[in-house]
Amino acid sequence: MDAFLDLLAAWGRWMATRPEDPTAGFVRRPSSPPPRPRPAPKSGSSLCPADGTPLIAGPEPYAAVRLCPTCHGCFLPRGLFERLRSDPASLDGIEAVVPTAEVKPEAPRYRRCPICNEQMARRNFERVSGVIVDICPTHGTWFDAGELEAARGFVRGGAGPAARAAFEAREAEWQARQTETMREWERRLTSRSTTMWGGPDDWDS
Repeated sequence: MDAFLDLLAAWGRWMATRPEDPTAGFVRRPSSPPPRPRPAPKSGSSLCPADGTPLIAGPEPYAAVRLCPTCHGCFLPRGLFERLRSDPASLDGIEAVVPTAEVKPEAPRYRRCPICNEQMARRNFERVSGVIVDICPTHGTWFDAGELEAARGFVRGGAGPAARAAFEAREAEWQARQTETMREWERRLTSRSTTMWGGPDDWDS
């Protein structure tokens, strides 16, 4: 009992002498300033998602393509991107517009659309090509240096539609197996619950 009273008295003395600021005596780390938001592109201008360089329009008939003169990446609007997927031969002249370059591996980073400044989604082109592109669902697709050539080579080689169909078939088969597994577990749990607790007819008895 005496020890408890001594402890209570010590607590009272501490409460009487505690500082007004409970954080007094602690070293405060300086807070880092929040990241500066990237300004939205002005009308008629767009910036490279990779290095911020102003993009330039390609020559006819690819004036809709936006090119970076620094990193040699390019932005394809949605219409041209769909042509790349379905009819790559229709873009045969685009090599003269987009400089040829080797794809350089780099750490994953999410980039912003040069048109709307929204964050783009990283996707595996045709889901199985191994070419990772940045897609804005509204405006188009960004290809880093060498990626457009690699994507065209993948589709031109005939691997595109066949590989995508095979991938989708495997994915559908996997989904079917998962669904059947879940149904089997539900059947087992229902059967076990009925065995333990009885059916609804037995609950009132």
